[in-house]
Amino acid sequence: MFKRLFGFILLLAIGLGILFALIAHEGVGNVLATLTAFGLGAFVLYVMVSLINFALYVYRWKVIVNKGLAPHHKLSFFRLYLHRMSGYAFMYLLPLSFFGSEPIRVGLLHEDGVPLDHATSSVVIDLAFETTAFILFIAMGLVMAVVEGVSLGNTGLVAAVALGLFALIIGSFYYATVSGKGFFGPLFRLLGLHRFKRLHGAEEWLKRMESQMTGFLRDKPLMILWLLFLSLVMISFRVFENWFIAHFLGVDLNFTQALLSSTIPGLVLLLPVPGGLGFLEASNTGLFALLGVSIDALALVLIIRLRDLVFMTIGLTHASEQIGKFMKEWVRKGRGVPVTNK
Repeated sequence: MFKRLFGFILLLAIGLGILFALIAHEGVGNVLATLTAFGLGAFVLYVMVSLINFALYVYRWKVIVNKGLAPHHKLSFFRLYLHRMSGYAFMYLLPLSFFGSEPIRVGLLHEDGVPLDHATSSVVIDLAFETTAFILFIAMGLVMAVVEGVSLGNTGLVAAVALGLFALIIGSFYYATVSGKGFFGPLFRLLGLHRFKRLHGAEEWLKRMESQMTGFLRDKPLMILWLLFLSLVMISFRVFENWFIAHFLGVDLNFTQALLSSTIPGLVLLLPVPGGLGFLEASNTGLFALLGVSIDALALVLIIRLRDLVFMTIGLTHASEQIGKFMKEWVRKGRGVPVTNK
């Protein structure tokens, strides 16, 4: 536990050091001037388009969550939109990065009356789609780099190995889940956790949860293919994102440059550093230099982070309201005060 905490603090310190070094190199005045030149109008338009793209993520999750729920228990699109915003905010704050929003989303669903096993299965399936799209998207970038003769050196090799491992894990997950063998249950037994009597209930819960995932993935194959396709479309928004920001910074990227700059640097998001702080700025700066594109890569990433700050504000506001309600109910129950549903 201490080693993990130390590793997180060390990586965060390195990330912050890289960020401050990049800002110092560019000059605070120059960075602010570039951000100002981008323009408020362009930023508002960028946020609006991002919110629309975010809605597609919510649509995918809504399809998964509401399947199997009684009509009066199904959650509205807007409710799930806020829940996912909260998950996004905590993904940015917690040292789990790419996989940081899942416990928050499960908790918010459970507070809405969704059974814990159903809430967990819906979030795991949603994450599986997202991870699959991420692997395919980064793989597209690596293939494009080879085709265009862009030498990534050891970075490309590390990326290929990492993607291969992720593909193996996600492939095993799909096979085990669709076949009904289960992925987490066997892993639970492989680790010897079933030997502890106190965890027998947890093993039964895992079986129920995985049974729901198997039912969903088996039920409508065409829907699964549609959601996977939609997932790839959603993550490909990053290509447009980089092109859009670069355009308003005075640089017109071609498709190859936009694709490579939106894929390869994204690998740093797998590091246990909130939002890849510092590392994302450095990887973008290095890749644009490698591509020979003269652009303020630091400003480009900071504009993305400003957009993320808007998302975080929405998500944390919603989460704080939910936590406040939960604590109020907990206090009332603890004092024996009846809780009425209004």
